[in-house]
Amino acid sequence: TCALPIFFVSRFVDNNNKDGGDAIQYLGATQIDSGTSGQFLDKPWIVADIPRGNATCTVNNQTIPAGPVYLVYTSFVGGNNNVHSKILFSKSTDCGATWSAPAKLSESVSKNQGTAIAVDPGTGDIYIAWREFALPGDSNSRNSIIVTRSTNGGQTFTKAAAVQPGNYQFVP
Repeated sequence: TCALPIFFVSRFVDNNNKDGGDAIQYLGATQIDSGTSGQFLDKPWIVADIPRGNATCTVNNQTIPAGPVYLVYTSFVGGNNNVHSKILFSKSTDCGATWSAPAKLSESVSKNQGTAIAVDPGTGDIYIAWREFALPGDSNSRNSIIVTRSTNGGQTFTKAAAVQPGNYQFVP
């Protein structure tokens, strides 16, 4: 038998209450997604943003400022002769206790994988990039780096588009 992949997030807190001891406490785990016999989950990336606005959460009876947490990953589907994949996104706004249902970000049915996620520290905009592979014999597919952006905390994203040479400036 083959074990199916499960994506979950575990939460821990440093209680800072023991000098020279183990102050780390396990708070639990939440399942984000699970694979099936025709689905393989791969390459998760997670990022936490700073608290923005008045969002809070309660941990061990203490209310603390809460920043959203974002997760992206690849879901491979299809058999050996028809492998394709999709890029999925989930978010938590309560310090990782609960997560949104995964939302599909990739537009094509090509092979998509290798996500990376970043949050603009000034605006909170979310940027997600991944690799799209051309499928043999499919003139609509391409080899590209794909990018999408959300300006509203992951509620909606721009249409995923290929990075065009010369259209982006990277500043250190």
